Amino acid sequence: MPFEIDAPNDQTFHASPVQNILILAARGVRDDAGAPPPPKPPEPKPPRKKRFKLGDRVTTSYGTVTVAEVDGKKYLVDLDGQSARLWTEDWALRKA
Repeated sequence: MPFEIDAPNDQTFHASPVQNILILAARGVRDDAGAPPPPKPPEPKPPRKKRFKLGDRVTTSYGTVTVAEVDGKKYLVDLDGQSARLWTEDWALRKA
C-alpha cells in the first residue's frame, strides 16, 4: 500500500514503504528519533595527592631507598649504599 509524503513545496508523492524510508533518510529524518541519548562518559578521576616527598624512605623491588626528586607520578629514588638513582612510578613504592 503506498504512503503519501508531503514534499517541501506542498506537493504530495505516493511512495512504497521502501521508498518512504529512503525519502525520509534523505531528508534527515531518523528512524530512531525517539531512542534515548547515548550514556555520558564517566567523570575523570581527581588527581592523586603526592604520596611521598623528598627525603622519604620507601621500599621498592630494589630494596629500601630514599626519594630524591618528584615529577608528577614519577619518583627519582637514590639506592642506598650504591651510586645509582632510578626513576620509578608511584605504584611501585611503599612506605618504609
